[in-house]
Amino acid sequence: LHTGERHEGGGGILAERRPGLVPLFAKGGSAIPLLSADHKITSTDHMQTEPWQVHLCPGLDGEISTLYWDEGDGWEFQGGQFARLLL
Repeated sequence: LHTGERHEGGGGILAERRPGLVPLFAKGGSAIPLLSADHKITSTDHMQTEPWQVHLCPGLDGEISTLYWDEGDGWEFQGGQFARLLL
């Protein structure tokens, strides 16, 4: 994730660990919501007011990701109360 390097899969990967970063792999076509490392989060309520970024991991064939976003505190998403972003 940190380098943007692509791997075909089906084999092993030797990943060098860099200070402060955990090796993280994502499937092509994924969208990963991230909070800035500069912000301390002490509860899920606090997350609602912090800025987010979405890291896109493009797929080989132009796969499109879908990100669903809801209030995070109930079941209203089952009734369609959520934002759906096609990325």
